Amino acid sequence: MSLPEGPITLAEAKAMTAAANNGQLRIEPDSADRCIRACENYVERIRSNIQQAQHSVRIESFGTLQMGRSLGKMFYDLTIGGDNSLTATMVNTVEIYGEAIEALKTAKANYIAIDEQNAGGLNSIGTNL
Repeated sequence: MSLPEGPITLAEAKAMTAAANNGQLRIEPDSADRCIRACENYVERIRSNIQQAQHSVRIESFGTLQMGRSLGKMFYDLTIGGDNSLTATMVNTVEIYGEAIEALKTAKANYIAIDEQNAGGLNSIGTNL
């Protein structure tokens, strides 16, 4: 399986996990660890941004006039409310990265298992000489 270039969708992340679960995706442990750390750090920053958005956006902060309340509601909907809001997009991104992290962990375990299997085969060859 070749890895996608650029941002990935949840379906692509799930395909990576399926490939890893089927033993089709293997990643060298140090590379996997660096990728996992980078993903986890990114997820942590996104979660922080979600919290900041949820605590920062207030409809009433746009004033008491009808136009201010309408503007505040529109800003709230774009930021927090609805399936296409900034917060919903960030939550979706956290889910995608969570799936990718699981794929990376499984791919790392696959690499280690194959490496140990190969090392065991080489060791048995050495004892049969």
